[in-house]
Amino acid sequence: MSAVAREFRVTRVRVWQMLNLLNLDKRIIEYLTDLTDPKEINYWTERKLRKLVKIPADHQFKRFQKIIESRRNMGELL
Repeated sequence: MSAVAREFRVTRVRVWQMLNLLNLDKRIIEYLTDLTDPKEINYWTERKLRKLVKIPADHQFKRFQKIIESRRNMGELL
């Protein structure tokens, strides 16, 4: 991680934070990589996703679905 951090001129912690996003449920990663709507893409910030990583793996996708459903109910998603 140190070498990567030096290469990209960021801290090791920053590298760890980014790599840690790979611990998201695979269905979440697939959903995010398939997004095409810029508004939806911009909604899913790293900060929001890091909160999901902290949730046990077997609960991550359920929480993710609840967020999406809540956004639909508020009219943020069509």
